[in-house]
Amino acid sequence: MIKDKYPSVRSSAVEALADTGSVRAIPVLQSVVNDEEGRIRAMALRKLTPGR
Repeated sequence: MIKDKYPSVRSSAVEALADTGSVRAIPVLQSVVNDEEGRIRAMALRKLTPGR
């Protein structure tokens, strides 16, 4: 899902991964920082930032 062709699916995947609170999600979220869609990159960065 994180590499789906549809941005809305990728966005939902980022939300779901971040909501798990698992440290195992961190490397996956880090890979999304290079997504082609700016809003998804920004979302991943926000989710990776402590205190957000």
